Amino acid sequence: ASDVYKRQPHGFISTLEDELKLPSPNDDRLMKTIDANLKKSQKYKWDLKNNHEFTLKHFAKDVKYNIEGFVFKNMDTVSG
Repeated sequence: ASDVYKRQPHGFISTLEDELKLPSPNDDRLMKTIDANLKKSQKYKWDLKNNHEFTLKHFAKDVKYNIEGFVFKNMDTVSG
């Protein structure tokens, strides 16, 4: 799943970094951008039952992420 994380400019990490640099970052916009950037990847799946969850396929297993509070939890990890 490393390509899903690191792929520039639309990987998961670069998308998160871009969102955090905005004046008013938020989870909903981040989720929409992640989906737009990764929806064609076989290593990504958006949970249609819960629009705040998505799964990334890792080497060992699939990992489910919940986007709620994600921006807030990561705000001090990116320096402007």
